[in-house]
Amino acid sequence: SLLVVEPEILILDEPTTGLDYKECKQIMDAVRELNRQKQVTVVMVCHDMEVVLDYADRVLVMAGGTLLADGETREIFRNEVVMRRASLIPPQITGLAVRLGGRFYYADTVEEMVDALEFEIRKAE
Repeated sequence: SLLVVEPEILILDEPTTGLDYKECKQIMDAVRELNRQKQVTVVMVCHDMEVVLDYADRVLVMAGGTLLADGETREIFRNEVVMRRASLIPPQITGLAVRLGGRFYYADTVEEMVDALEFEIRKAE
């Protein structure tokens, strides 16, 4: 019902809490569509870093009422100091990519990780 008034800004507080994967994806795909098609600015409070990685282009990290970081999602997740200060754990795929380093460092999706692995296998042959 809120969308009937066509807001310019939509503020969501933990919109995926309690949802299973399929429901979460449906909600977040609809939010992404609003953002892209209707040019609605979406501000979302979320503690699910997997959802943040999949749907947010820009992240503001706060802890104790203080802004710790503002930037591109993938770069924020690689900032160990900010993540530690905010008591956040990056998505598993990002953590693995950082630990592997090298060609894998920027692999934040399964597809990107597979591409990096295939590259390394071809290189080793």
